[in-house]
Parts: sequence; C-alpha cells; structure tokens
Amino acid sequence: MARAGDVIENPVTGETMRFVLTGAETAGELLRIDMGVRPGGFVAAEHVHPHQEERFQIASGHVTLRVDGTERVCGPGDEITIPAGTPHIWWNSGDDELRVTLDFRPAGRFAAFITTFFAMAVAGKTNARGLPRDVLQLGVMLSEYRDVIYGTTPPWAVQRVLFAMIAPLGRMLGYRPDVPYSSSRQRFQPLHDQDPGHTSVAGRAGGRGVRRGAGLVEMDQNRPGTEERAQIGAQGAMVVHDSNAPSRNGSRSAVASTYVP
Repeated sequence: MARAGDVIENPVTGETMRFVLTGAETAGELLRIDMGVRPGGFVAAEHVHPHQEERFQIASGHVTLRVDGTERVCGPGDEITIPAGTPHIWWNSGDDELRVTLDFRPAGRFAAFITTFFAMAVAGKTNARGLPRDVLQLGVMLSEYRDVIYGTTPPWAVQRVLFAMIAPLGRMLGYRPDVPYSSSRQRFQPLHDQDPGHTSVAGRAGGRGVRRGAGLVEMDQNRPGTEERAQIGAQGAMVVHDSNAPSRNGSRSAVASTYVP
C-alpha cells in the first residue's frame, strides 16, 4: 500500500514519483503526487482514467500534452485539468527535467496501480515503451485495474474481450495483478513541504523546446502552436492558465495548491 512520502521510479520512461497525499490522508478524495521526468521521458501510452479527474500543475520544465486529440505545450505556472474518461498522453518536450504536481480526484487506486507498473520496469519486465512484455501479466494487471486506467488501443470493447480470456488463464498459471516494488534509489527533492494541509509549488519561466515523444504512437517532431490559454471540448478537457502573467511582486510562473480535508 502506497504511503505519503514513498518514492517510486520508472527507469524506462524516466518518471520519478513521490506520494504527497494518498487516499488514507484525504478520506479517499485526493491523491497528490510530486513527479519528476527526465528530458525525453514519457508516459507509456495514451490512456483513459474512467473515474478520476487528473490535474497537472507545472512547476518547471515543459510538457507536451495531447488531450482528446488536441496537442499543447505547457510550461511553468500552467495548470491542466483532464476530466475523467478523456484520452490523453504526454511527454517531456523540454531540455530540462520536468517537475509536475499531479492531483487525482477521487484518489481511487491509481497509487497501487502505478507502483506495480513501475515495479515491473525496475525488474526489467517491460519493453522500451514501458509496457509489460508478458501478455499474461499485462492481462491480469489491467483486468484488475480496469476501473483505474485503460489504453486507447485497441478499442476498450476489444480489450474487455481479450481480458476476459487472458486474465483467468494468467491467474490459473499463478500470475498476480500486483508486483512488489523494490528499489534502492530514494533521492528525490520534494516540491512540497511536509504539511498535508497546505502544499505549494514554485516554478520558473524558461524557453519552450520540443523533442519527439514516445508511446504507442509516433509523435510529431514539429513544435505545435502555443497559446496562453486553451479550452478544449465542451467540458473543458484541457484548461491552460496563462503562465506569463507576472505575479504581484513581478515574478513569473508561480503555482499554489491547497487541500483541506
């Protein structure tokens, strides 16, 4: 079970996560994660969280997000909210480490899923995209966590049929959905203080750079147009706040977040 303060890393995708708040501290309302992503790092595949809203708060670096088919580059100070059920994928498109605060509402079981997902990468059981190589392990895991996450390829209806066949076989052969996480590396400078009642993130402005991302599909090398504010979809699938507006003291790109149980 993930606990506040635990640090996990994925050596394949370049992600490092520190759990700041889990469902245990927030009565199941919020999961908050500090995430660092090395240059060129990426999320393993385009995916959907069927029951959770996901919010990105960019502290430093630049991330390219493709949300419901629309691509944007976001930088320090930007906040992006992705409604539940919305396909999305992202990658570090800058030259520096990306630092992000992720909020999942409700907390759900994402912490358990991502811990297992990273554990397989640490154990060398994934391909170059960070996906488990063993089809039976993949089927058992994704069947168990289908309320948390699923990929967009193949279509969900097809995946459900495949899981119905693969998962029982995998369990019969001894596969389990959860893999213990084991890593000696715990060095990760937190963005947040240790007070679970209030946490803040400060970023710095910088130039935008774009590199090729990685995932199930090839990404466009060309730099997409960037707007200070973008609204996507009828429900605002992607909301980007202006990161270039100066604060009261003249500095730029400060992000603050508060959680009150």
